Amino acid sequence: VACDSYHKFDRDLASMKALGVNSYRFSISWSRVLPNGVGQLNDKGMDYYKRVINALNENGITPNVTLYHWDLPQVLEDRGGWVNRDSIEWFGEYAHKMFSAFGKSISFSGGYYGLGLLSKYPIVKMERVLLPMLSPNHEQRSLLMAIVELDNGDQICVGSTHLDLHADARMAQVQHINKVMLANNLPSIVAGDFNATPDEKEIKYGMSEWMPAMANDAYTYPSEKPETKIDYVFAYPRQAWQVKSAIVPPVQMSDHAPIVVEYELLTTK
Repeated sequence: VACDSYHKFDRDLASMKALGVNSYRFSISWSRVLPNGVGQLNDKGMDYYKRVINALNENGITPNVTLYHWDLPQVLEDRGGWVNRDSIEWFGEYAHKMFSAFGKSISFSGGYYGLGLLSKYPIVKMERVLLPMLSPNHEQRSLLMAIVELDNGDQICVGSTHLDLHADARMAQVQHINKVMLANNLPSIVAGDFNATPDEKEIKYGMSEWMPAMANDAYTYPSEKPETKIDYVFAYPRQAWQVKSAIVPPVQMSDHAPIVVEYELLTTK
């Protein structure tokens, strides 16, 4: 056994206290709390994490919890894993149950918005690009950009972003996204929360050369009853892509509804 915190957490806790540690990052094992991936919770697994979180709080150590660390239940992997679109619902159910059980015991103050890219194709290059900020008091926003190699050897550029709440900053950020992504001279896709409606200049003019995946009335916010659109998937250049399908499915654990798009790459020219 290389790591046995399940049985030796008390010893780990004593070591943290001796070292003066004030925060502890650990992962919840999806398989431990939901052996079947969804459905019935495993009481023993839940009791373990409740004990860990309570003990940390009682000793002045902030729990910093990761929901997923390459630990997909085998039963879900056997059903296709993350490439199965039902994985959206699987993870939503898992996250909902964990937040319901542990949310009040964990402080969520502070931190930055996170960006992520998950690809079934090889990632040739990954880069975090800091976006322009017009005020030092605003949260730093960024673009996570990757060069992805397809089965036939062709490459595309893929980006994920979350833009500022302030319009002037968003326009500068959109211009920078155009500059850095299009400099790769590759067919490109960028997606994220742009914090702007379709009629605002950042979208109407800043993304005018890109092809949106869905119509302007494909609302995404708030998720419980969407009435506006601030989340997008764009592709560039327009003639290189065809949208085969695009939906906004319901979601359990987010204030935004997701956009699920299937693109066909027509040409790399």
